[in-house]
Amino acid sequence: MVVHPVKLCLFAVIIIAVKYCHVIYVPAEPSITSADGETKKESQPKENRSISSYWGSDAWKMCHDPDNYFRSTPDLYSVRLRHFITPLDVEIRGYNPLAVRIVNVIGKSTLDRIEQRFLEDQPEEATVFENGTSIVQSSRIADTLWVPNEDILAITLRRRLSQFTTINFKNAEQPLIMSYQPGGHYAAHHDCFFPPDYWHATMGGRVATALIIVKKAEKGGGTVFPNHRTVVQPNPGDVILWFNLNSNGEQENDSLHGGCPIIKGQKMAVSFWIRDKYQYDLTSPISGKSYRMENLFGW
Repeated sequence: MVVHPVKLCLFAVIIIAVKYCHVIYVPAEPSITSADGETKKESQPKENRSISSYWGSDAWKMCHDPDNYFRSTPDLYSVRLRHFITPLDVEIRGYNPLAVRIVNVIGKSTLDRIEQRFLEDQPEEATVFENGTSIVQSSRIADTLWVPNEDILAITLRRRLSQFTTINFKNAEQPLIMSYQPGGHYAAHHDCFFPPDYWHATMGGRVATALIIVKKAEKGGGTVFPNHRTVVQPNPGDVILWFNLNSNGEQENDSLHGGCPIIKGQKMAVSFWIRDKYQYDLTSPISGKSYRMENLFGW
C-alpha cells in the first residue's frame, strides 16, 4: 500500500504532538443560560478554585435553603411606619448590627432607568480590595458600573433614599450598579476597611450600606447574613440597609454578608456605601453601641 506524502506528514505531526506535548484535546468552555434564555460561554475563573471554596459551610447552606433560614429566626418581624402620609413597610432581619429590608420604595421607572444605563454604558469586571489594591478574584463574579455622583441618576437615587431615613446620602461613595449572571456571586465579606486614604480622611468609614434591588434572579441571588442566620430575598424596588460600624466607628463583626450564587436568571442591584462623617441627623446611640431602628428612621 502506498501512503500519500501529505497524509504521512500529518500522521507524523500527530505522533510528535502526543509524544512531546501530551495535548491532543482541548475541552470546550462550559455553557450557561443567560437571563434572556440565550446559551453563552462562561469564561474560566482566573484561579483554580471552585466558587464554594470561598464560602463557609453554614453560609453556603443558607444560600441554598433561604426559606428555612427565614422561618427559623423567631425575633424577626415586620413593622409599618408612617413617612408623612405614606406607609413604609420595614422587615427587620437582624440586630447588632441592624439589618432591614425596606419594601417597594424605588419606582419602576427609576429601576428601568438604572437597567438602561447599565446596558448603554461600559461595565467592567468586579474587583475586591486586597493588600491595599483592587484585584479581580473569583470570590466576586459580577459586572459593575460606577455612576458619578453628579449624574442625574445618582442624584435621583440619593434624594429618594434620603426621604425615608435619617442618613445623609450626600456623604456616600458614588453608586455602583452590579449585574450577576448564572454562576455570579460575592462570597461573605465585610464592607468596611480602614486604609489611611482620602476617603477616611475626608468622609470617614463605611458606616452603612444601602442595596437597591433592580432585578431579582429566578433562583438564587439572596443576600445572606451568616451571623444573623438569615437570607434576605427582596423584590425589585426593595432596599436592604445594614450598618457596618457602631457609634464609635468600630467594625460590627456580625455585618458579615454575601451575595448568594445565581442559579437561574439575573440579579441587578445598586450599592451605596455611606460614610460616617457629616451624618448630622443620624442620631448616635450610647457610645460604642449598635445603631437601632429609632436612629435610622428618627423616631
